[in-house]
Amino acid sequence: MVTTPPAPGISVVMPVLNEARFIEAAVRSLLAQRGVDAGIEVLTVDGGSSDGTRDILAALAVEDPRVRFVDNPRRVTPAAFNLGIAQARGTRIGIFGAHALYAFDYAATCISEMTRQGAVGVSGRVRPRPADGSRSARLIAWALSHPFGSSGSSVRTQPEGEADILPFPVYDKAAVVAAGGFNEALLRNQDNDLCERLRARGGRLWVTWGTEATYFPPADFGTLARYAFRGGWWNARSLSINPGSMRLRHLVPAAFVLSLGGGALLAVAALLSAPPLRPWLLGPGVAVGGAYTLLALSSALQVAVGQRAPLALALPAVFALFHTAYGTGILYGLVRPKDHSPARVPRRAVVATASGRRSRGAAPR
Repeated sequence: MVTTPPAPGISVVMPVLNEARFIEAAVRSLLAQRGVDAGIEVLTVDGGSSDGTRDILAALAVEDPRVRFVDNPRRVTPAAFNLGIAQARGTRIGIFGAHALYAFDYAATCISEMTRQGAVGVSGRVRPRPADGSRSARLIAWALSHPFGSSGSSVRTQPEGEADILPFPVYDKAAVVAAGGFNEALLRNQDNDLCERLRARGGRLWVTWGTEATYFPPADFGTLARYAFRGGWWNARSLSINPGSMRLRHLVPAAFVLSLGGGALLAVAALLSAPPLRPWLLGPGVAVGGAYTLLALSSALQVAVGQRAPLALALPAVFALFHTAYGTGILYGLVRPKDHSPARVPRRAVVATASGRRSRGAAPR
């Protein structure tokens, strides 16, 4: 007679695609979790990796039966989340990334805070760290972890307390299922969208600094620029799908790029105008550029002193690259909302029922 193993205290869903560099350390940090009643299972949902990730996961699954492998033929992140949720046996689910390491008490602390705060979702603090020892990786990690680089309310900088979005969250599975799961039309910002729907249903979201995850952002400037442009494009797309999931801070980079463009046009006009008009035409651009430069320099100096690293004085250029690429992506998305999309994904979601079976249905708008 085959006996069904008891349900774990938490089921972690981790989408992966060509993560050979990070995946073993990420999974082992989850297998080392302590304090979770009934233990943990790790569902790695692979979108067709070709860099050895699947071999690493297969070896980990043989070594530890708590690691389970799920294929993701759609190869997109929200589909991976929904597939994992559909197969999760725990009443709580962790939506975790492979580019991270998790403190040994991460899951247990999030679960206890869910009870203490009466929340449907809790996340720990996220600390960006360089993905390697290169100068570019160090600069990018500093830029993304500073409020001037990411705003003071992003998932990388947000304070402890009630939140509108969660990084690496632990959710009540029933609440996620009731909200409709992840929207598979959103290849980015699917977490913003789900969090907004959970809050609309009366759910509380909480960030605790009682535990933390270490996150490894892009290591080179080209990847950072593509990441920022893509993120900006999806912000514009999210506005059309679920406006409530976006905040004013998500559009600030677009305003920055518009101000730069406007300043440049005024500068050209100043060159073509009569001398008495030139100060008035140059003034707005100089004011915006000067204010941005001063803020960027002061932020860079703050990091340089805090890290004791003169290299951080180069941060203004990294801030400008990130903000310009992000803002350009937003504006491009507003003007050309479908041209840049990497895939035409139907608006369907695969969610888990309360009993763990899979069901298909349209994701809520």
